[in-house]
Amino acid sequence: MSLPPALRAGLEAVEPPGGVALVACSGGVDSVSLAAAAVALGRWRVRLAYVDHGLQRRAGAQARCVRALGAALGCGVDLLMADPRRVRGGGGLEDGARQARYACLAATAARRGAAVILTAHTADDQAETVLMRLASGAGSRGLAGIPARRGPYARPWLGVSKAEIIAFAVARGLAWVEDPSNADERHARNRLRARRGALDEALGPAWARGAARAAAHLAADRAALDLLLDERLAGAAWPSAGGALVDMRALLSAPPPLHAPLLLRALRRAGRQPRQLQGHLDALLSLASGRRWDLPEGLLAERQGERLWIGPRGALTPPPPPRWITPPCAAHFGDVILEIERLAGLPPPGARGAGCVDLRAAPPPWRLRAAQAGDRLQPLGAAGHKGLSRRWRDAQIPLDARAGLPVLEAEGRPFWALGLRVDERARAAADAPCVRITARLASPLRAWLSRFDPTLNHLRRLERP
Repeated sequence: MSLPPALRAGLEAVEPPGGVALVACSGGVDSVSLAAAAVALGRWRVRLAYVDHGLQRRAGAQARCVRALGAALGCGVDLLMADPRRVRGGGGLEDGARQARYACLAATAARRGAAVILTAHTADDQAETVLMRLASGAGSRGLAGIPARRGPYARPWLGVSKAEIIAFAVARGLAWVEDPSNADERHARNRLRARRGALDEALGPAWARGAARAAAHLAADRAALDLLLDERLAGAAWPSAGGALVDMRALLSAPPPLHAPLLLRALRRAGRQPRQLQGHLDALLSLASGRRWDLPEGLLAERQGERLWIGPRGALTPPPPPRWITPPCAAHFGDVILEIERLAGLPPPGARGAGCVDLRAAPPPWRLRAAQAGDRLQPLGAAGHKGLSRRWRDAQIPLDARAGLPVLEAEGRPFWALGLRVDERARAAADAPCVRITARLASPLRAWLSRFDPTLNHLRRLERP
């Protein structure tokens, strides 16, 4: 079977060329034509997959059409049923059905060993998408439309018009079933299709192909911009405590027009979908150190020195429960191991702040706990007492680290906290019984801290005897 040049070129551009290709086939003219063309091209062993969303009475007719097509083409067929909870649990029925369909297709492709999943989106589909996103105020990423390739999904006919596909199907004598839901004008896309004639009259019949080309140009521009942003962000953004940690010094060193795109890209690289943050970028970029900003959908931002943390408010690790200890001893607090040993003499003056404590000023037993409201500390060499949270903030210890940092309390007052020097009132004296507190970081926390080098090198120094 010879293929029209546009249909052939789109399929030939899909990689990889060998192995199994799963064609998402609804029984409509677009997907029936795609299945027939993929078989005719001979680049893959083709299987068809039909997904029943449980929303249509005529689903049986569509499934029978796909089964008959598979028999005619010599293809295996998978008839799938979408998870009804996923169908009705998305952001609207259309979005839920799409998520459920793609979940079914991905699972089937994995089971069948398919290297690629082909879907029959056309230039008309692309034009409709671009127009609807333009009306909603989308940016360049949204106006790039439906991607030609994302993960295993390939859409080879985004540059092919619906009219070309129908002409191919008619010429080959293919049978298809019209989806009755396409006439339901409760959906915006169907309302747009119903008024297609008015658009053709106002803009000319070639407007849809032009909109699809515009989307392809924007997609290429976005890909180039993302490469440049990735170069700028190398080593400047990490996943952290269910959110994202961004080095603002690296980000703000870029030209100002790149600041907002860099922040959005950093959030994407760190595993966040920042669509809901779009209206808060100016506030996040100007957030002062130590300040927080409430974000939509249960997110929180906090600026700590040169780093900005954004993540779920409930993502911070709960601290271990408090307990009493009596030195000398070894004690665990989450991922931190404290070793407390008696000193046989006063250490050199420069080492006294690293954890040497006068037992008369801080008599045992000690309470090992997390920080709590009202804690104040005056580390050796510091002027006056400040809140412990502020001390840690000044030391540029991020918010999501603090719940795992231990505090030692004697007689109801904290005198030592990881990352800071001993409180002035517990200073080791030459004629007093003293102990040295040494902190070791267990492997999970050590790996976590490696993302903040050199900011938290002072924590690592506490590990040394």
